[in-house]
Amino acid sequence: MNFYLKRKIEEWFNENLISYEIYDKIIHYENQKNKSNLFFLSLIFIAFFSISLGILSLIAANWDSIPYYVKIFSLLIMQGILLAISL
Repeated sequence: MNFYLKRKIEEWFNENLISYEIYDKIIHYENQKNKSNLFFLSLIFIAFFSISLGILSLIAANWDSIPYYVKIFSLLIMQGILLAISL
């Protein structure tokens, strides 16, 4: 659960703005919602990792047949992308 949301709900409960039943229902709902999000995020991570590993394997298998200027050009492109991300 989001730390800010949990803190806010506890603050409302301590100020008697919501009852314990409402507090408990909100906490339960948010915890269930986060569990389903975690499943999909882990599934996406596994898919991304598998596809990346496949692409790297393909490049490694054909490394000798790739011309040197393509290797250098791709290296420069990757450095440019990393530079743009870091800014």
